[in-house]
Amino acid sequence: MRLKTIILSSVAVLAAFFIFGWIGYLNIGHWLSLDEAPHSANAIICLASGNGRQEKSISLLSAGFADKIMATTDKTYIGLINKKINKNDLVRPEKNATTTYEEALFLKRKIIDLNIKSALIVSDPFHLYRVRWTFTHVYKNIPVRFFYISTDPTWAKGFWWDNSRSRVFVLLELTKIPYYWIVHGIFGLDHDPAWVVVVKRWYERELMEIFQGRRGQLIDDAHGQ
Repeated sequence: MRLKTIILSSVAVLAAFFIFGWIGYLNIGHWLSLDEAPHSANAIICLASGNGRQEKSISLLSAGFADKIMATTDKTYIGLINKKINKNDLVRPEKNATTTYEEALFLKRKIIDLNIKSALIVSDPFHLYRVRWTFTHVYKNIPVRFFYISTDPTWAKGFWWDNSRSRVFVLLELTKIPYYWIVHGIFGLDHDPAWVVVVKRWYERELMEIFQGRRGQLIDDAHGQ
């Protein structure tokens, strides 16, 4: 009787593990896309440096949600100027960030100096979970509230496994998120070692080759590292 109970219990646990694991697998796209409705804020932060992020930031500025856009790279800053945004409505970065973590880190001095208490952070939907974790971690002792606003790229978060582009996005984020937890969260490193940058670029190229049959830059901002 005891053996039967153990067997039935084990089967139930394995079934539950499989069911919840499958549900989690199907919903990864939704889990990554933690976007929010825009609110009035002191600034809009346009993460580098895709055209979609710039366009979304401009639409938020035009709608009156904030009176300035903060760029995280010179490429983004110049891109916004080329889209006829007045320089008085822009905040130029002091340093050029090369990763999402550096974007949050390099903005900190500007956020404090300009007395920013709230900001809309614009990025692509698949990137937002990592963006939220990063800014929460970097600004944990600073009284500023962030709202995470999604662009509208072609990406199937509900059926991500059935779209080659979405598969690449998800697989990239599922490796980068635990990397951020460990390297930036546990070990407290502010920048990626040089060998990590090489590995990241290799991994991205290989995913592109496997799922899209081509090599090259995954997203138009060459960013999200």
